Amino acid sequence: MNLAQAIWIQEEFPVEAEFVNTNQAFYDAEVSNLDFGKTKAVDVINTWAKTHTNGKIDKFIDHLDPNTVLFLQIPFILRAFGNLNLIRKIPGSQTFI
Repeated sequence: MNLAQAIWIQEEFPVEAEFVNTNQAFYDAEVSNLDFGKTKAVDVINTWAKTHTNGKIDKFIDHLDPNTVLFLQIPFILRAFGNLNLIRKIPGSQTFI
């Protein structure tokens, strides 16, 4: 199984350094700021997914709510049964309180 993780944080949104450091150290996550209000944010996220799945997932999302403050991206590819590749992604968004 290939697993990659990115955490996109709204520009200017305050996040504790410990949160960033923990995710980078323990989960090997890429943590970056992004302006979710701009249309290029969708392109950035989709390009990241395409790169980290060797082109198997080229469209991870269609749009972002401009009120988004954090976006966790975890595409993974499971290789099973010899040459059969199963691709799993969870569509939609979740609200965390």
